[in-house]
Amino acid sequence: MSGTKKEKVLMDVIYDAASGKSGQCLLAPVDILRKVPLKVDIREDDLEPLFYNLSIDGYFDYERADFKGDRMYLFTLKEKGLSYARDKQKKRRGLIVKIVSAIAFAALGALVRYIVGAIIGK
Repeated sequence: MSGTKKEKVLMDVIYDAASGKSGQCLLAPVDILRKVPLKVDIREDDLEPLFYNLSIDGYFDYERADFKGDRMYLFTLKEKGLSYARDKQKKRRGLIVKIVSAIAFAALGALVRYIVGAIIGK
């Protein structure tokens, strides 16, 4: 996922709520905001544009509904949304491989420099 931090946090919340229920969930804005970490500044007014962006990106479809005067959102995960956790784990694994590779090549380079320096007599 290459969205903003707010979009990633929202996708985490929606995926957690919908993944165990055949890809659908019904959430109130209060429920969504309650699950958002305090370090991420998301307000109720920010939700609609973020939902729209994630919907355009193909993660889910959403519908706005009123239930007893309260605003609710019905989310239905699409294929990209259902594979969200797997894709997130795959990216994390790829990042770890890149970091370990960089460290290994740096160590190998230092070792070669040391060996060449010892051979030349420096």
